Order: sequence, then structure tokens, then C-alpha cells
Amino acid sequence: VVHAVDVGGEDCIGLGCDLDGIAFLPDGMESVADLAFFAPLLRDAGLGEEQVEKVCWRNFVRVFREVLGA
Repeated sequence: VVHAVDVGGEDCIGLGCDLDGIAFLPDGMESVADLAFFAPLLRDAGLGEEQVEKVCWRNFVRVFREVLGA
């Protein structure tokens, strides 16, 4: 995530939660509910609070609004 933010900017990435079709989940992850554990890890990796919010949900909301015209 940090590399993607460094290369493309904080507006280009968002954590998704479509887990259908994957062979295995990362260690410690059992469902989409575990995505909440990523926010503190992103902060620990050096992302600021606004960047973490964008990666976790704001970028998706922005794209949905742009696509749906809302």
C-alpha cells in the first residue's frame, strides 16, 4: 500500500473486500471484518490519518460518486 501511494499518490488506491475466489487469506485474516486491522498498520507504516482514511474508504466513495453521478 505504501509503495502504491508513493508511486501513484494517495488517491489511487483503496482496500477492497471481495474475497470470493481467492485460494487463501493472509495470516490473521478470517473475513472482511478483519480489514479494520489494516488502519493501525498503515499508520505504523508512515501514512497520515487522511491517507489512511482515503485508502480505507474515502477513495471508494469518491469513485462511486464520480461513476454514479451522485
